[in-house]
Amino acid sequence: MPGKEEIIFQGAKPYWRTRNTVDVKLVLHTALDVIEIVCYEPAFDKEASRIYVRFSSVIANLDQEEIGRKLEEVKEPILRRRQVPDNAALLKEVVQSSASEYILNRLHIAEFDAEKRSFSMEIKPTARDAEGAQPDCTNTSPILCAKPRKLSMFKSPLYRTLL
Repeated sequence: MPGKEEIIFQGAKPYWRTRNTVDVKLVLHTALDVIEIVCYEPAFDKEASRIYVRFSSVIANLDQEEIGRKLEEVKEPILRRRQVPDNAALLKEVVQSSASEYILNRLHIAEFDAEKRSFSMEIKPTARDAEGAQPDCTNTSPILCAKPRKLSMFKSPLYRTLL
């Protein structure tokens, strides 16, 4: 099913333990309610296996009061210029930015082998996530999901894909 895809984050994420930086793209597939996480290690010229998270689950875990504060901060300069803010567009921007931050704070290197030039990534819950977890929960993140069958993987033009 062809759907709208949108890059909501693109940038480098440094990891001090392995002393490397991973290029990360977060691709929102709106029609499927999924964010595809694409991680590329430039020194190895390799991409890790992709990770998929449910967008609505990420949104449900965001601090709504913080979203409101960020929205007001974004609107303030527009109102000072005596312009009418596009509330829907600003809210979309703030939510996507907050969702990206939420994911990036949980994105970690699972394995890193410089000799074999390989690495893998994982989503790990934070201590804050664990506070609200049920006693019988495992260490896996509740936002993870399997790759939807109808999803066409995002094509990263400069990355060599591991399939």
